[in-house]
Amino acid sequence: MREFDFDALHEQLLECGIRPDCARRAASEMRDHFDDLVDERTAGGAPEDVARRDAAAALGTVEHLVASMSGRRELKTWIYRYPLAAILFYPLACLVAIPATPVIAGIANAPVLARWSMSLVAAGVLTATLLLTLQLLILFG
Repeated sequence: MREFDFDALHEQLLECGIRPDCARRAASEMRDHFDDLVDERTAGGAPEDVARRDAAAALGTVEHLVASMSGRRELKTWIYRYPLAAILFYPLACLVAIPATPVIAGIANAPVLARWSMSLVAAGVLTATLLLTLQLLILFG
Protein backbone atom coordinates (compact mmCIF):
# COMPACT_ATOMS: atom_id res chain seq x y z
CA MET A 1 0.00 0.00 0.00
CA ARG A 2 1.30 3.46 -0.85
CA GLU A 3 1.67 6.04 1.86
CA PHE A 4 1.36 8.83 -0.68
CA ASP A 5 -2.13 9.35 -2.15
CA PHE A 6 -1.65 10.00 -5.87
CA ASP A 7 -5.38 10.02 -6.57
CA ALA A 8 -5.84 12.79 -4.02
CA LEU A 9 -3.01 14.69 -5.68
CA HIS A 10 -4.73 14.39 -9.06
CA GLU A 11 -8.12 15.48 -7.66
CA GLN A 12 -6.73 18.43 -5.73
CA LEU A 13 -4.79 19.61 -8.77
CA LEU A 14 -7.99 19.54 -10.81
CA GLU A 15 -9.82 21.45 -8.08
CA CYS A 16 -7.14 24.16 -8.15
CA GLY A 17 -7.66 24.70 -11.87
CA ILE A 18 -4.72 22.75 -13.25
CA ARG A 19 -5.42 21.40 -16.75
CA PRO A 20 -6.50 17.73 -16.69
CA ASP A 21 -3.58 16.58 -18.85
CA CYS A 22 -1.07 18.35 -16.57
CA ALA A 23 -2.73 16.96 -13.43
CA ARG A 24 -2.71 13.43 -14.82
CA ARG A 25 0.91 13.72 -15.95
CA ALA A 26 2.01 15.19 -12.60
CA ALA A 27 0.34 12.39 -10.65
CA SER A 28 1.86 9.78 -12.96
CA GLU A 29 5.34 11.30 -12.71
CA MET A 30 5.09 11.51 -8.92
CA ARG A 31 4.00 7.86 -8.80
CA ASP A 32 7.00 6.90 -10.97
CA HIS A 33 9.33 9.02 -8.85
CA PHE A 34 7.92 7.44 -5.68
CA ASP A 35 8.46 3.94 -7.12
CA ASP A 36 12.03 4.86 -8.12
CA LEU A 37 12.77 6.12 -4.62
CA VAL A 38 11.37 2.93 -3.09
CA ASP A 39 13.40 0.77 -5.48
CA GLU A 40 16.55 2.77 -4.72
CA ARG A 41 16.11 2.40 -0.96
CA THR A 42 15.21 -1.30 -1.10
CA ALA A 43 18.25 -1.89 -3.31
CA GLY A 44 20.28 -0.21 -0.56
CA GLY A 45 19.03 -2.82 1.91
CA ALA A 46 16.12 -0.98 3.56
CA PRO A 47 12.95 -2.94 4.34
CA GLU A 48 9.96 -2.29 2.06
CA ASP A 49 7.84 -0.40 4.62
CA VAL A 50 10.76 1.82 5.67
CA ALA A 51 11.59 2.49 2.01
CA ARG A 52 7.98 3.51 1.32
CA ARG A 53 7.86 5.78 4.35
CA ASP A 54 11.17 7.42 3.39
CA ALA A 55 10.03 7.87 -0.22
CA ALA A 56 6.79 9.50 0.92
CA ALA A 57 8.75 11.80 3.22
CA ALA A 58 11.09 12.72 0.35
CA LEU A 59 8.17 13.65 -1.90
CA GLY A 60 6.53 15.82 0.74
CA THR A 61 2.83 16.26 1.32
CA VAL A 62 0.09 16.39 -1.25
CA GLU A 63 -0.82 19.88 -0.07
CA HIS A 64 2.75 21.12 -0.60
CA LEU A 65 2.85 19.73 -4.14
CA VAL A 66 -0.56 21.17 -4.96
CA ALA A 67 0.45 24.57 -3.59
CA SER A 68 3.65 24.64 -5.63
CA MET A 69 1.88 23.62 -8.86
CA SER A 70 -1.18 25.82 -8.41
CA GLY A 71 1.07 28.87 -8.33
CA ARG A 72 2.21 28.23 -11.91
CA ARG A 73 -0.12 30.08 -14.24
CA GLU A 74 0.90 28.19 -17.38
CA LEU A 75 -0.46 24.93 -15.93
CA LYS A 76 -3.94 26.33 -15.31
CA THR A 77 -6.91 26.02 -17.63
CA TRP A 78 -7.81 29.08 -19.66
CA ILE A 79 -10.84 29.67 -17.43
CA TYR A 80 -8.56 30.29 -14.46
CA ARG A 81 -6.08 32.31 -16.51
CA TYR A 82 -8.71 34.52 -18.16
CA PRO A 83 -11.78 34.61 -15.90
CA LEU A 84 -13.33 37.66 -17.57
CA ALA A 85 -13.18 35.99 -20.97
CA ALA A 86 -14.83 32.91 -19.47
CA ILE A 87 -17.62 35.04 -18.03
CA LEU A 88 -18.31 36.39 -21.51
CA PHE A 89 -17.65 33.21 -23.48
CA TYR A 90 -19.72 30.68 -21.51
CA PRO A 91 -23.10 32.42 -21.94
CA LEU A 92 -22.41 32.90 -25.66
CA ALA A 93 -21.41 29.26 -26.01
CA CYS A 94 -24.60 28.17 -24.25
CA LEU A 95 -26.62 30.48 -26.47
CA VAL A 96 -25.28 28.59 -29.48
CA ALA A 97 -25.03 25.09 -27.99
CA ILE A 98 -28.51 24.78 -26.48
CA PRO A 99 -30.46 25.29 -29.72
CA ALA A 100 -27.86 23.37 -31.75
CA THR A 101 -27.97 20.25 -29.57
CA PRO A 102 -31.30 18.85 -30.87
CA VAL A 103 -30.23 19.57 -34.45
CA ILE A 104 -26.93 17.74 -33.96
CA ALA A 105 -28.70 14.86 -32.21
CA GLY A 106 -31.21 14.69 -35.06
CA ILE A 107 -28.47 14.59 -37.68
CA ALA A 108 -26.56 11.94 -35.75
CA ASN A 109 -29.68 9.79 -35.38
CA ALA A 110 -31.28 10.41 -38.77
CA PRO A 111 -32.10 6.74 -39.54
CA VAL A 112 -33.78 6.25 -36.17
CA LEU A 113 -35.77 9.48 -36.56
CA ALA A 114 -36.82 8.44 -40.05
CA ARG A 115 -38.11 5.07 -38.76
CA TRP A 116 -40.01 6.77 -35.92
CA SER A 117 -41.47 9.35 -38.29
CA MET A 118 -42.62 6.67 -40.72
CA SER A 119 -44.10 4.67 -37.84
CA LEU A 120 -46.01 7.73 -36.63
CA VAL A 121 -47.27 8.45 -40.16
CA ALA A 122 -48.36 4.82 -40.59
CA ALA A 123 -50.11 4.85 -37.20
CA GLY A 124 -51.85 8.12 -38.08
CA VAL A 125 -53.04 6.81 -41.44
CA LEU A 126 -54.29 3.57 -39.85
CA THR A 127 -56.12 5.45 -37.09
CA ALA A 128 -57.68 7.90 -39.58
CA THR A 129 -58.77 4.99 -41.78
CA LEU A 130 -60.39 3.18 -38.85
CA LEU A 131 -62.16 6.34 -37.67
CA LEU A 132 -63.39 7.10 -41.21
CA THR A 133 -64.62 3.53 -41.59
CA LEU A 134 -66.48 3.71 -38.27
CA GLN A 135 -68.00 7.07 -39.20
CA LEU A 136 -69.18 5.72 -42.56
CA LEU A 137 -70.63 2.63 -40.86
CA ILE A 138 -72.52 4.85 -38.44
CA LEU A 139 -73.86 7.06 -41.22
CA PHE A 140 -74.81 4.35 -43.72
CA GLY A 141 -75.19 1.37 -41.44
